[in-house]
Formats: sequence, structure tokens, C-alpha cells
Amino acid sequence: MLSELSAVIITRNAAATLARTLDSLEALGEVVVYDNGSTDETLEIARRYANVSLHQGEFFGFGPTKRHAVSLARNDWVLSLDADEAPTIRWLESLAGWLPTAGPDQVVEVLRENWLLGEAGTPLWLGQ
Repeated sequence: MLSELSAVIITRNAAATLARTLDSLEALGEVVVYDNGSTDETLEIARRYANVSLHQGEFFGFGPTKRHAVSLARNDWVLSLDADEAPTIRWLESLAGWLPTAGPDQVVEVLRENWLLGEAGTPLWLGQ
């Protein structure tokens, strides 16, 4: 069911971390990368991935830009990530296993583990 999940990433000069993130998303059917003015290798990196849909445009502020990028996704279910976040395949498969049973009024709550300077921080629960 990973083909029914889109990931959306907004970028600007994210070459240092983007490849790791896109590597982690290769099983997804679609990854939307919305770039707003990169001057490094970000665009070249994004073009290397067959499942990436690359778009370029203005930066409208973080919320409005992310919403615009989400509107470019083909799938109803969207995973919003930053260019330095890389979910594990196990986590993605768990999420995909939930999708067939999810209704339009459901949300998912996930455990997010933050790392800083190579060390895990306190996990945070994300949900709505």
C-alpha cells in the first residue's frame, strides 16, 4: 500500500541531507519535492529519483508553501517531511498497513524520535 502514500518535502539548499531522505522514501509511489530557489545540488539530487515529482516556485511562508506542495500530491494520504528526515522502511510499512482501514475522518498518531549530534533525544508523540 505504499503506492497510495505520497511524501511532500519543501526544499531550499538541502543537498547535504536530501539524498538520505529520498533514499528512505524509494518505496513510496510519489514524493513531491517543492523547491524555492536552491543554489546548491538539491535539484540535481531530486532528479535522480524515479518517484520524485520536482516542482519549483515561490516561498509563501512555511505553512502556505507546505499546503501548496501538498496540493501537488496525487494521493489522498500525504506524509509531510523535512529534507533532513528519513523514516525507516519498517515505519512506512506499518503506516501503509493502516491505510486500507482508515476512513476520511481518521488521523494517525506516530512516535517521532529526534536525533541531535548522533544521539537520540526524547521521543515525541505527534497527532491531531
